[in-house]
Amino acid sequence: MILVASRSRIPDILNVLEEHGIPAIADKQGVLLQRPAIQPLMSLLWLACSPNDRAAALAVGQSCLVGLDDSTLNDHLAESTGNQIVGLADIAPTEELKNLLEKFASLVAHNDIRRAIITMIDHSDLLRTFPREGDRQDVNNWLSLFERLLEKEGGDAALAQLRLRELEELDSDGPKSTSDGTAGAVQVLTIHSSKGLESPVVVLYDIFNIGARDSSLSSSDNVLVTPEMIAGRIHPWRGVAKPESGLWTLASMMEEGQRMAERRRQFYVALTRARDRVIVVGTPGGGVNISSDGYLEMNRGQARENMGYMLLDGLAYSSIKAGNEGSTWSEGGLEQTGNILRMDPSVLIDNGFLPKDGVDGIAIFHHPSCFD
Repeated sequence: MILVASRSRIPDILNVLEEHGIPAIADKQGVLLQRPAIQPLMSLLWLACSPNDRAAALAVGQSCLVGLDDSTLNDHLAESTGNQIVGLADIAPTEELKNLLEKFASLVAHNDIRRAIITMIDHSDLLRTFPREGDRQDVNNWLSLFERLLEKEGGDAALAQLRLRELEELDSDGPKSTSDGTAGAVQVLTIHSSKGLESPVVVLYDIFNIGARDSSLSSSDNVLVTPEMIAGRIHPWRGVAKPESGLWTLASMMEEGQRMAERRRQFYVALTRARDRVIVVGTPGGGVNISSDGYLEMNRGQARENMGYMLLDGLAYSSIKAGNEGSTWSEGGLEQTGNILRMDPSVLIDNGFLPKDGVDGIAIFHHPSCFD
């Protein structure tokens, strides 16, 4: 399970995992009927319900299900009449596709639309064109939705297709594509969405950016709204610093406290999703340097609070509680802001300087070569 703070991060992570051949799915992948793998299926159902419709045949012929070139398809449809499924079979580029379309036409003629659709999914190039685990999940979700509508409409595929079109017109309010988490793939989801779930291994991604944006936005706002009060920061004279306001100062302190409390709750949720192991990924904006004596050096600086610094503060407190003040995490005491953290991975992997009921060591991988 990979946890992120913002859903906007998920597509990039899915793409990278796919490039490395790792199956991965998102908990919510957008509007189901707008997903790429679903568009050919919608066209296929349209053709199954209207076998003589040349527009439906055009949509299916252009899709990955058949894959005809525009010239061949347009020339054929200009002359074609009657059953368009049979017509597509007649101009199929391969014998295998011709047999598949003839089987599809036969099932449609016997009003077995569901089986006809499943046959095309299993034997066409649909899942070769869309091989990602998320695409397979989309197809399964669409099939489940179609079967529910088919049952609700008394087995009338044309009415089920009409209901799907109505749902498609809802645009962003239509049914969402979701993952049931049982496909054996890596789940990528937001921390908020992970509540109630668990995984043997949890990766907490880009930890030093979680919360930083919230702080940046708060510092630039001129109006603060908290459950207790609303405060404005006036700026009546250009070129002159904004006058101090007791109400604004109080509201800012209350807002910061609430924001940090929410961030701590979010951090707790993320860490407690793991049964066996937590992998923390990320680095401060200034990066990490390697000193001449082989230490990894991280400058705490004066950066805004984020989940990464919460972790480092927690390690400092825990090391002091374990009687290891002055160790890697707490050299100079509990307040670490502005300090340079010096870490020796060869020491920390066996001794994390943490209480006895905690982990024995912490493995730090600062470069891809660490995995060679």
